[in-house]
Amino acid sequence: MSGYTLKRDILRATGLLEYQWKTLKPGVYVFNYHRIGNPEETAFDPNVFMCDQEHFASQLLTIKSRFRVIDDHDLLQLIESGMAPTEPLAMLTFDDGYRDNYELVFPMLRDAGIKAVFFLPTAYIGTNQIPWWDEVAWLINSTTKTQITLPDWGQPVLLKQQSFKNTVRSVLYNMKQNTGPSMEHKMAQLREATASEMPRSVAEKLFISWDEAREMHQHGMGIGSHAHSHQILLHLSLDKQREELQKSKDILENQLSSTVDLLAYPVGGRNSYSEETCNLAKEIGYKAAFTFIYGFNPTPQQRPFELLRIPIEENGEPYDLKYTTVFAGPVPGKLKKRK
Repeated sequence: MSGYTLKRDILRATGLLEYQWKTLKPGVYVFNYHRIGNPEETAFDPNVFMCDQEHFASQLLTIKSRFRVIDDHDLLQLIESGMAPTEPLAMLTFDDGYRDNYELVFPMLRDAGIKAVFFLPTAYIGTNQIPWWDEVAWLINSTTKTQITLPDWGQPVLLKQQSFKNTVRSVLYNMKQNTGPSMEHKMAQLREATASEMPRSVAEKLFISWDEAREMHQHGMGIGSHAHSHQILLHLSLDKQREELQKSKDILENQLSSTVDLLAYPVGGRNSYSEETCNLAKEIGYKAAFTFIYGFNPTPQQRPFELLRIPIEENGEPYDLKYTTVFAGPVPGKLKKRK
């Protein structure tokens, strides 16, 4: 039994988990998802599947039973007011714009009377392109190699001694940490290391269309930017970062005929954006931005370009969601400037 499971089960058995859930501090709790469905049914990255439909339905009920769920407009009004929340508030966000967001999530949200924000990488929406993280998974799944090493990696990654999901996670971790070469260059290295190359056409269409995005938006769902090509912004020059953020905003606003105010940094960890990135986003015209750093936002008006989120993973039961929520951490320290 893991430390996580032991602590969670002790809190459940003693009633402390339910007590802490009922006495949450005021703030904005942002529950973040990527894909909904069965990771066994795809040849691409299984780690972006948060849960199946059944678990998602139970999570929606759990969230609705505890929070007043707000949308993007409510959040911006709260930030612009300069006032701290006086109660626990919830938001739901979805990154990347996968097709299941339209086919599965959108109908379930409408039935539940909940609005969410969908962050779209504009280079992929309405196309048959495969993003780099999904190609990584495909290459690993297809190779006959038992281990791979890319230049600048300290140790090789063993491909046959752990699950496919964990292997993909290990390779992606190494690629995200290596800030030297471009992602295009790293992908070329990975293709060579795996002795594989993905065919131009694949059976699975991964992303929603622009018509679907417009339909979701017309029914009250928020649409935000996930940059243009979902590159890790901190790995790019400031000029390239500006291009990624500006191009995405321009395309979204043109396609939706609506102002786009929200951004979610691709990957979103502490090593994926900088203070300059936040300043660029503000300068371009975004009004708030989300990280992928675990926590909740007691005073979102103080750091609107570093909003924290609570990731949902591994088919979490309601008590898992409660446990993850009650231990959501405080706002992190000040970002370092780009060197």
